[in-house]
Amino acid sequence: MSLRDCQAWKNAGLPLSTTSNEACKLFDATLTQYVKWTNDKSLGGIEGCLSKLRAADPTFAT
Repeated sequence: MSLRDCQAWKNAGLPLSTTSNEACKLFDATLTQYVKWTNDKSLGGIEGCLSKLRAADPTFAT
C-alpha cells in the first residue's frame, strides 16, 4: 500500500499541520482503514497507527 507523505497531501489540496512525513503516512493509514472499515494488521491496525502517529507528532490534529 502506498501511503501519502506531507507533499502528497499538499499536492491533493489538503495540506496537513505537520512536517513529519511519518505522521502524514500514519494518518493516511488510519484514514484508509477507517473508510474501508477494516483493521489492517500489516499496518498495526487503527489503534496501532494512532499510537504511532501520536509518537511521531504529539501535536498532530490537536
